[in-house]
Amino acid sequence: MKNVPKDSVLLFEDETELHLNPNIERKWQSCQERILAAGQDRKINLFGVVNYETEEVHHRHCRRKRGVDFIGFLWQLLRAYPGKKMLIVLDNYVIHKTQKVLELLQKIGERIRLIFLPTQKWDNQ
Repeated sequence: MKNVPKDSVLLFEDETELHLNPNIERKWQSCQERILAAGQDRKINLFGVVNYETEEVHHRHCRRKRGVDFIGFLWQLLRAYPGKKMLIVLDNYVIHKTQKVLELLQKIGERIRLIFLPTQKWDNQ
């Protein structure tokens, strides 16, 4: 991208859940099948970014997706890009805007700038 300053990196961030047990779905049939499950579903929550220029990927997994977990990921990125400013493009998920995240951004100054994507407005027509 042309407008990214030379002392900055452009990162695209998102998070997801990886389910370790298969999900049993309902289906339409005349009789219900019995399916033995391996137990309760376990999941891993994953934060990740892709560097736009180098395609380098950074990730962090954790038990939950909370503001404090996102902050831990931001600290990881600060260590990965010492001396660089980061422009991070991300969605409007509530954990990205917690009070603790805002306090961290204020504390570190201009090292991280969050660029929020516009919210999608669905037209039902």
